[in-house]
Amino acid sequence: MNKFQVASSADLKKLLLDKLPEILAPKQKENKIRNMLQKMKRNSLIKLNENREWQLV
Repeated sequence: MNKFQVASSADLKKLLLDKLPEILAPKQKENKIRNMLQKMKRNSLIKLNENREWQLV
């Protein structure tokens, strides 16, 4: 995200899915990514812009 400053949830999912442990089921991986994004949002590291893309703060 540093390079582009914004990314859709689908882009982030595509980027991160193969980085997570293989022991996790696909649904678990999606939940983990969603939880990471929400935690970053709560910590004011990222926000959703008007186009529903994640943006660095």
